[in-house]
Amino acid sequence: MPKLVLHSSYLISTLLGRIFRTMAQNVRLQCIGVILWALLHPAMTTAQQPALNLIPRPANVQSGAGSLKVDSTFSVGFTGYTEPRLERAGERFLRQLARQTWT
Repeated sequence: MPKLVLHSSYLISTLLGRIFRTMAQNVRLQCIGVILWALLHPAMTTAQQPALNLIPRPANVQSGAGSLKVDSTFSVGFTGYTEPRLERAGERFLRQLARQTWT
Protein backbone atom coordinates (compact mmCIF):
# COMPACT_ATOMS: atom_id res chain seq x y z
CA MET A 1 0.00 0.00 0.00
CA PRO A 2 1.49 3.39 -0.98
CA LYS A 3 2.42 5.75 1.81
CA LEU A 4 1.58 9.43 1.78
CA VAL A 5 4.59 11.51 2.71
CA LEU A 6 3.90 15.06 3.81
CA HIS A 7 6.76 17.49 3.97
CA SER A 8 7.10 19.83 6.92
CA SER A 9 6.48 22.91 4.75
CA TYR A 10 3.13 21.45 3.64
CA LEU A 11 2.13 20.68 7.22
CA ILE A 12 3.16 24.14 8.40
CA SER A 13 1.27 25.87 5.59
CA THR A 14 -1.84 23.76 6.32
CA LEU A 15 -1.61 24.58 10.02
CA LEU A 16 -1.08 28.28 9.30
CA GLY A 17 -4.07 28.27 6.96
CA ARG A 18 -6.31 26.93 9.72
CA ILE A 19 -4.94 29.43 12.21
CA PHE A 20 -5.47 32.38 9.85
CA ARG A 21 -9.04 31.31 9.08
CA THR A 22 -9.76 31.25 12.82
CA MET A 23 -8.05 34.58 13.33
CA ALA A 24 -10.16 36.23 10.65
CA GLN A 25 -12.84 36.56 13.32
CA ASN A 26 -10.62 38.29 15.88
CA VAL A 27 -8.47 41.38 15.19
CA ARG A 28 -6.23 40.79 18.20
CA LEU A 29 -5.44 37.27 17.00
CA GLN A 30 -4.74 38.65 13.54
CA CYS A 31 -2.05 40.94 14.91
CA ILE A 32 -0.46 38.09 16.85
CA GLY A 33 -0.60 35.86 13.77
CA VAL A 34 1.10 38.45 11.56
CA ILE A 35 3.86 38.92 14.13
CA LEU A 36 4.35 35.15 14.46
CA TRP A 37 4.43 34.73 10.69
CA ALA A 38 7.01 37.52 10.35
CA LEU A 39 9.18 35.86 12.98
CA LEU A 40 8.84 32.26 11.77
CA HIS A 41 8.85 32.66 7.98
CA PRO A 42 12.56 33.54 7.64
CA ALA A 43 13.50 30.60 9.85
CA MET A 44 11.45 28.22 7.71
CA THR A 45 12.97 29.44 4.44
CA THR A 46 16.59 29.48 5.64
CA ALA A 47 16.34 26.01 7.15
CA GLN A 48 15.88 24.50 3.70
CA GLN A 49 19.08 23.95 1.77
CA PRO A 50 18.84 25.27 -1.79
CA ALA A 51 18.86 22.66 -4.53
CA LEU A 52 21.90 22.84 -6.75
CA ASN A 53 21.34 22.60 -10.47
CA LEU A 54 24.15 20.17 -11.27
CA ILE A 55 24.32 17.65 -14.09
CA PRO A 56 25.46 14.96 -13.64
CA ARG A 57 24.26 14.90 -10.06
CA PRO A 58 27.18 14.23 -7.69
CA ALA A 59 26.92 11.58 -4.99
CA ASN A 60 27.84 14.10 -2.27
CA VAL A 61 27.82 17.89 -2.14
CA GLN A 62 29.15 20.02 0.67
CA SER A 63 28.61 23.76 0.55
CA GLY A 64 31.26 25.90 2.13
CA ALA A 65 32.42 29.44 2.46
CA GLY A 66 34.66 30.93 -0.16
CA SER A 67 34.62 32.01 -3.75
CA LEU A 68 35.93 31.06 -7.14
CA LYS A 69 37.64 33.90 -8.95
CA VAL A 70 36.80 33.83 -12.66
CA ASP A 71 38.83 36.43 -14.50
CA SER A 72 41.25 36.56 -17.40
CA THR A 73 43.70 34.30 -15.50
CA PHE A 74 41.16 31.46 -15.18
CA SER A 75 42.31 28.37 -17.10
CA VAL A 76 41.40 24.79 -17.89
CA GLY A 77 43.81 21.91 -17.60
CA PHE A 78 43.56 18.24 -18.51
CA THR A 79 45.54 15.45 -16.91
CA GLY A 80 45.74 11.90 -18.09
CA TYR A 81 44.13 11.28 -21.45
CA THR A 82 44.32 14.18 -23.91
CA GLU A 83 43.55 14.61 -27.58
CA PRO A 84 43.08 17.59 -29.90
CA ARG A 85 39.29 17.37 -29.68
CA LEU A 86 39.46 17.66 -25.88
CA GLU A 87 41.80 20.66 -26.10
CA ARG A 88 39.41 22.39 -28.53
CA ALA A 89 36.52 21.74 -26.13
CA GLY A 90 38.51 23.42 -23.35
CA GLU A 91 39.17 26.42 -25.57
CA ARG A 92 35.47 26.65 -26.52
CA PHE A 93 34.54 26.53 -22.82
CA LEU A 94 36.93 29.38 -22.01
CA ARG A 95 35.60 31.51 -24.90
CA GLN A 96 32.02 30.93 -23.78
CA LEU A 97 32.93 31.69 -20.16
CA ALA A 98 34.64 34.92 -21.26
CA ARG A 99 31.49 36.00 -23.12
CA GLN A 100 29.28 35.24 -20.11
CA THR A 101 31.53 36.92 -17.51
CA TRP A 102 32.78 39.84 -19.63
CA THR A 103 36.42 38.98 -18.90
